[in-house]
Amino acid sequence: MDQWKQAKHLVLKGYCFQSIDHLLYFSTIEFRDYSNSLENVIKFCEVILKNISNWINFKHLKIGTGYILDTKTIKRVLNLQPTASPQIHSIPNTNLVIQFKRGNRHSNSLEITKN
Repeated sequence: MDQWKQAKHLVLKGYCFQSIDHLLYFSTIEFRDYSNSLENVIKFCEVILKNISNWINFKHLKIGTGYILDTKTIKRVLNLQPTASPQIHSIPNTNLVIQFKRGNRHSNSLEITKN
């Protein structure tokens, strides 16, 4: 049954993927409490950026964590470029931006959006 391919939005809690092939049908995805490590968040972002050209319907991806993100490390590793807004950074060679958002005192999220 391929009915799930018609869905547009996906919300997942505490799940980590080895492959994103099955996510490419969704236009928006929200991960809540995605991972317990910064390394996993960065690796997942790298996989997303590597495969973004195959993600035809992509509009928005939110990765929420249960901890404060090290935004300096993410900016450095992903080679993010500053924009006019201090919380929004462009991703080189794409039409995407990453926005860092502060949640409560124990969490952050990052959102990748088509510009």
